[in-house]
This record gives sequence, C-alpha cells and structure tokens, in this order.
Amino acid sequence: MKKNLTKNDIKWKAGEHIVSYCGNLRLDEKLLIIYDDTTENLVNFIEKPASNITKNIKKNKIEILEQHGLEPPSETAALMKESNLIIAITSKSLAHSSARSNACLNGARYLSLAEYTQDVLENEAIFGVKKDKINYLKKMEQILNQGKIVKINSSLGTSLELDIEKRIANNCPGFVEKPGELGSPPDMEVNISPIEEYSFGNLVVDGSITHPDLGLLKSPITLEIKKGRIYKIYGKSESKILNDLFNKQNNEKTKILAELGIGFNEMAKLCGNMLIDEGAANCIHFGFGSNSTVGGKNEVSFHLDFVIKNADMFVDNVLIVKNGKPVL
Repeated sequence: MKKNLTKNDIKWKAGEHIVSYCGNLRLDEKLLIIYDDTTENLVNFIEKPASNITKNIKKNKIEILEQHGLEPPSETAALMKESNLIIAITSKSLAHSSARSNACLNGARYLSLAEYTQDVLENEAIFGVKKDKINYLKKMEQILNQGKIVKINSSLGTSLELDIEKRIANNCPGFVEKPGELGSPPDMEVNISPIEEYSFGNLVVDGSITHPDLGLLKSPITLEIKKGRIYKIYGKSESKILNDLFNKQNNEKTKILAELGIGFNEMAKLCGNMLIDEGAANCIHFGFGSNSTVGGKNEVSFHLDFVIKNADMFVDNVLIVKNGKPVL
C-alpha cells in the first residue's frame, strides 16, 4: 500500500477490500449491514463500495450489546436469514449467536467486524488477509481434525493439555466465498473447541485479553485450569479486573476453556483488539465461554479470548507450532 495515502484514503481502500476481497460481494446480491451507535461513523466506508456492486443493501441498527455472544433482536435475526452477505460492524460480536448460526445454515456468508473503530479500519492488518495462505490454514485444520491430545508449553510457564478428539476444526481465513462461511477480517485463524471437561494445567497469558478494560497486558496473568475450567487466576492489577469480570457473570460456564486458535495474519500486531490479536501470526489464543455454535457444547452468552506469544504446540506428541510459528 502506498505510504503517501491519507488516513481517509486508507479507510476507503479498507472498506473496498472488506466488501470485495473478504466478502466477495457479487452483482445484485442481498447485503445486510448491521451496526450500532459505536460504529455508525464507519457504515459509509462499507456501504459506498458495496453500492457499486449491488443496490440490494439493507442497513439495520441495533442497540449496543453488553458483551460478545448475545442474541440480536428478532427483527435483525429475520433479516439475517434473508441475506446473501452479512457485514456485522458492531461493538460486540454476534458470531457466537444462534442468529448468526441460523443465517449461515440458510446460506448467508457472514463477516463479523466486532470492535471496529476508525483505528482498526486504518490498520494494515486488514490487508494481511491473503487468499494464497489458505493451504497453510487447511493443513492446520486437517492436523487438528485428526488429532486427539494437544499440549502447549511456553518459556514463561504455560503447560496445558487439551482433548480435541472427535471435534471439528474451523478454518477462518478472514474471507468468505461459499454459502454459510464465517470470516472476521483481519482475523486469520484455525480454531477448534476442546472437550469441555478435559483440559488442565497452567496458562500463562503474556499477550492480550480482548476486553476493553484489559487489552495488552503489562505483566503476565496465570490461569490455573482444572477439569476444563478456570480454577484460579494469578497476577497483578489486571487479575483483579479479570476476577471481577468473571464474578459479574455469575455463571461457571463462562470459565470453561472453549476454544484453541492459531493465528496466521503476518501483518497483524498485538494491540488489544480482538480481531487483530486473534489472527496475529506467532500467537495462540484460548477462548473461554461459548462454543456451541462453532463445534462445542458450552452454551452461554459470553466469550473472552486470551492471547499468548511464542509458545510450542504439540498434537499427539508431534511438534506443530514452534515458538509461535506453525511447522507445516
């Protein structure tokens, strides 16, 4: 990308890239744009390039959701099922909602642009979504689909074991081409839902926690995992915020280790934003809470991601990720 572009130029190019390259919007398809008060100033960057491809555009404004994974209004859910492409540019993600799952089952392609801001739209990570990387993601998907036991270790003390036997991995390359596909540019990842009752060990989080009150970590936080869920949280100032956050939910299901994900976007740098951090290359992330719409059994209106750097990952005792980098 040319360095002499203004910030506004970059945002227009990013919007066009999201609509055409990531969303693969086709002539006269039905496009639904979902937004809220926090993202209303970004809608035009999506709508204008889309209007050059189709006139079948509907915009639906929803209330700001309190957290990721909550259901949208029934009117929104109905519009989603009628669409070919949905671009949800909202403060909180609808990706783990039943409404999204049902829309995709009905053939909709879905781009989840949660927590988007002017800064995210200007971030070069959006252009790090590359279709020629798909074979690497497919290889990781195949490895996880065939695997049984995953072990993750790091020099900071992460020593974690997960059971993924008979679970199906999700290939999330950041773009959608076929009916039912889900993408979240600039997130490029492969993830899988471990068996909810079987994960144990210590997870030392040194990257970020994708919540506005946490973001990039000043010092590591350790999660002690027993029987598939958080048993104790250790750390400095951020650990109190995290404990308060889980206590506020008042639901043990929010503490279940629900997702293991590997990032592939080489232009994504950790910054505390969910979609940038989840897809960052050289990082592994762990989602706690909901996974019922992505291959697991834990149904709860909560999902929070924890990102670690430079870890090793073994699948059935074979080294698959070394110091954060996939060995494919």
